[in-house]
Parts: sequence; structure tokens; C-alpha cells
Amino acid sequence: MGWQTQQKLKSFSSKPEVTVNKFFISHKNPLAVLLALIIMGGIFVYGKLQTSLFPEITFPKIKVIADAGLQPVDKMMVTVTKPLEAAIKQVPDLQMIRSSTSRGSCEISAFMNWNSNIDVNQQHIESKISEIRNLLPPDVSITVAKMNPSILPVMGYSLESHNKSPIELRQLATYTIKPFLSQVAGV
Repeated sequence: MGWQTQQKLKSFSSKPEVTVNKFFISHKNPLAVLLALIIMGGIFVYGKLQTSLFPEITFPKIKVIADAGLQPVDKMMVTVTKPLEAAIKQVPDLQMIRSSTSRGSCEISAFMNWNSNIDVNQQHIESKISEIRNLLPPDVSITVAKMNPSILPVMGYSLESHNKSPIELRQLATYTIKPFLSQVAGV
């Protein structure tokens, strides 16, 4: 290529860049204001953004969890689970009740009618529990919560071994792994 052809290509290729640069230089104040508005709008929207792991869905189920320290299962069943079940059974709109008792804790699920008001049902259950509170052991802590996906476990672990028995694995999980995991915030 000749010298004149190269000059023409250089001048042709640099004209759009110069035009774009001139545009940004001549309109720098309005563009700065527009950019600032976009950034402030993004910060505002980010602050209002609602996120969660699961959507807020309320099922007609109320969980009652009672913790009584290290009480044996048979004593827990007689002194905590049975009185709580009897009190919860008096709540209107109750369809079914299920309970699970283990050493020092019990979990009761009260399934209500779908067309009933779950907030009112929770208040009924709490009032029935408070009526029998003096019949329960004094060190029992009771939690009543509406069922929604956010109270379900997000992750679970299982232990397997070719060398250890299931009893040894359970003891390892209960006395070694569980204390470390319970120290993590939100667990």
C-alpha cells in the first residue's frame, strides 16, 4: 500500500473515535448526573430487594417443640409429651396431631384445617399450653411456631464407615460433630 492510502485509512479509522470522545467530553455533566442517578437507583432498589431461601408460605401446621434437658424418654413422654398433646387436642379446627419424643425433647405437629386462620390457631395452642404450664416440669422450654419452609433444615449429613459400628457413629455425631456444628451461627 502506498503512503496516501495508509493516511486515508488512519484518518478514516480515527474519526469515529474522535466523534465519540467529543460527545462524551461535551456532555460530561449530563452524563455524570445520569450515571449518578443510575447508581443511586441501584442502591435504592438493592435496599428494598427481599430475598430469602424459601418463599413465605404458611401451611396449616403448627409445631410445638419442648426441650427438657437430659430427661429420659419414658419420663419425657409422661411428664411433657402426653400433657401437651392433651392440651393441643382441645384446640378447635385441629385435624390431626403427631408427636415424636426423644431424650430430653419432644416435637408435636398439629395439623389444622386449611380454611382456618393459622394465627388464631397458634394463639389457641399457646393459651392451652399456658393453662397446663404449671403441670409441666419447671425446666422445660416450649417453642410454638407456624410451619413454613424457613424452619426446615436446609442441609443434612449422614455418617458412613466400614470400620465403625452404627452405635460408634451415632456417638461420634452426637458428642463430637454436633457440638462443633452447633457453635456456627444460624445452626
